Amino acid sequence: MSDKKLLYNSRIIKVYLTYVKKHYSYTDIDQPLEYAGINRYEVDDSTCWFTQLQVDRFYEAMVALTGNPDIARDAGRFTIPSGAAGVLQQYTLGLLSLGTVYMLLGKVYTAMSRGADVKTKRIKSNKVEVISTPKPGVNEKPYQCENRMGTFESLAKLFTNKFAEIEHPECFHKGGKCCRYIISWDKTPSSLLKRVRNFAILIGIIGFVPSSFILSAKPWLYFFTSYLFIILIFSLYVENVAKRELCKTVETQGDAALVLIKEMNTRNNNALLIQEIGQATSSILNLEKLLKTVMRITEKRLDFDRGL
Repeated sequence: MSDKKLLYNSRIIKVYLTYVKKHYSYTDIDQPLEYAGINRYEVDDSTCWFTQLQVDRFYEAMVALTGNPDIARDAGRFTIPSGAAGVLQQYTLGLLSLGTVYMLLGKVYTAMSRGADVKTKRIKSNKVEVISTPKPGVNEKPYQCENRMGTFESLAKLFTNKFAEIEHPECFHKGGKCCRYIISWDKTPSSLLKRVRNFAILIGIIGFVPSSFILSAKPWLYFFTSYLFIILIFSLYVENVAKRELCKTVETQGDAALVLIKEMNTRNNNALLIQEIGQATSSILNLEKLLKTVMRITEKRLDFDRGL
């Protein structure tokens, strides 16, 4: 049944191709596309979806082309660094919290695949359990589980600049009822520093209030002022680190927004292409003039500089 259903978004294919272009630049990426029955323009269109058979044939050709049996996991890890995920990355950055991103994976992942139900449960502040179950009638393959793990790992790159750590205690493709992932990630430097600062403030409150009854006013005031000054300096440093992290996130979000704008412009040009050619064919009777008009419109709207 899944051989006929459109289950997998073109973003998945685009991530593979972007990865191969960077790490296997000597290969001809048109070969896997042709073998899978996928056109290049479909890969660039994020509204295109492909069947199980198409992605299976594409993966098979990719392994043969690169000689890398782990390309599914490697390409998945390249999802965020490549920027090819487009709108998915925009959704992720809009949440501005890695914990929130993983908790909403069930909704975010639908931008990439319709072939599995994904649910998440929080274990700790920096640890979640993700359960993925193939939908009825979907013949999901083991390599897609590997690719999914790589994608989940790469999400942490947006916030911590490191891959998340993943345990995979249960796999649907090895006889389990589902694919279960335990995902953990490093906390950001600013969150750790804020915890140290808050702990230091608490220690100060606990220590200086009782000491005011023991020490005389002058020594107590000296120690209190010095400690307060250190806390203020440290707080400024923490805020500076947090601002740098936020600036990096905003910068990355700007790059993702540019990808989204490019997609919008492409769709707008495609719509105008159809409209303008339709107007030309309905009003121009001379064949030679019509062909020249169509070529001019194609050059303008599809970014070609020549044609035959």
